[in-house]
Amino acid sequence: MSTNGIGSRSRETDALAPATVEAARIGNHAAWTIVITRYQVLILSIFLGHAIAHARAKEMSQDVWLKLYLRAREGLIKILNLPGLPIREARYRALDELRGQRRAGPTAELDSVTLESPEPSLEEQASRKSELIQVRRMLLALPKRQRQVMLLAAVRGTPHAEVAQTLGISTARSKQTLSDARARLRRIRQMPAPIREVYLSITADGLSPHAVVERQGISRATLHDHLLSAKQLIQQGGTR
Repeated sequence: MSTNGIGSRSRETDALAPATVEAARIGNHAAWTIVITRYQVLILSIFLGHAIAHARAKEMSQDVWLKLYLRAREGLIKILNLPGLPIREARYRALDELRGQRRAGPTAELDSVTLESPEPSLEEQASRKSELIQVRRMLLALPKRQRQVMLLAAVRGTPHAEVAQTLGISTARSKQTLSDARARLRRIRQMPAPIREVYLSITADGLSPHAVVERQGISRATLHDHLLSAKQLIQQGGTR
């Protein structure tokens, strides 16, 4: 049972077929593959939203799925509430992880994701599911190199010299890319809500233009105008 990284795209807000959920509840492997594919990015985003390093977040998300799968195989899940059950498990593990880190020493702050304000309390983070999903979507909307540097330098706290070596770029380029990523995230967040939603639906969720038109209840002309506006807003100040 494995999950993909932050670059994965899924439509975690769509309900799964009842037959699939029931098959997963009793431990069917194929059904669990569908469940994980649908909700893996959402669960990973919960750990990332708690400023847990990406590699550790991926490992913890895999642990969540493995634990639930084994419980299902043992007949211990009476009602499989999706995505509620894995969300609760991920939140519990994230809070427990951070408590352990705080006892061991200070944790790296996700300043590049919170953008304008200090890291909220653990209790506030746990109650802000919608914001965590939005953070995940904005990260997915970044160009690949910006997202890589953001996760390494800002989330994991890796020194820029090591980031540069890992990605095969210069230290100066790593620092500039992180600055560009932060600026791009700010421009995305500052978009008018209807424009931002259309932009993220395509760039982060991987939906087709037709699917966005259907989901948002807008015309193709409006879709085109929103995407053009988003592109213009993103390019303000230049991009790399």
